Amino acid sequence: MSKGSHRVEERIRLVSRLVENVLKVEWILENLERYESRVAGLTFESPVFGPTQGAFKWQLVMSVRDACSSSLALQLHPSSLKRPRIEYRYGIANTNGDLEFENHGQMNFGLDAPQQHPSILFSWARLMEMKQNLFVKDQLRIECQITMLDCENVVD
Repeated sequence: MSKGSHRVEERIRLVSRLVENVLKVEWILENLERYESRVAGLTFESPVFGPTQGAFKWQLVMSVRDACSSSLALQLHPSSLKRPRIEYRYGIANTNGDLEFENHGQMNFGLDAPQQHPSILFSWARLMEMKQNLFVKDQLRIECQITMLDCENVVD
């Protein structure tokens, strides 16, 4: 080394890293078309998926009220100290696998974030008019994809 040169050493320690997890779920509701007259007024709930699938609990809930006020909601509840950022896309799939009724967006679970329930409002009568495109073997298919971006501690 020459007299005027010097050596610079940098040490960077990784404490946490961003982790992306993608969850995909298909929820099948059977016999709705067959029991159409008895379906109005009912609420259908998917199982609750918990912290093993991320830092929140989530569930799909369909409420069939009347011709104009039916809804499909994605219910997300933070279940740990983690504060993930969520991107979601869900809806009622047609026979081609495309989403006819769809909702998508982003959420951040901050310290004071309220429970969030993004919803799709639809007319049950309109859904029944479209049944040739929506029902496959008397089944209504709802698809949901959640992408979670979260921090994870790095173990030395």
